[in-house]
Amino acid sequence: MQVQEKYPIIKNEYNTVTYGISVDSPKDSKEFQEKLNLSFPLLSDEDSEVIDAYDVSDTAKKNGKIISLSANIIINTAGDVIYYHKGHYRERPSVDEMIEVLKKI
Repeated sequence: MQVQEKYPIIKNEYNTVTYGISVDSPKDSKEFQEKLNLSFPLLSDEDSEVIDAYDVSDTAKKNGKIISLSANIIINTAGDVIYYHKGHYRERPSVDEMIEVLKKI
């Protein structure tokens, strides 16, 4: 929820676009976004293409389906990954840490 709380700063002060991505269906992602009243979209990666591209597949499965680790990735306007963190969802970096990265670009 840190991202939601600081989303106006992230969006307006650093001119960024924020997405959440999961292996959930588009319907489930939309329902989750609405339930949490998120200001940024949650995208569906049912085929795990993004998860595979960014090497964030988890060895665990949910209902027999591959899931992802928690990942925070910042990509600049040139398409370069300038920040990359993956791990267990309890090991997420703080949003303030990511804002510090944004301040430098």
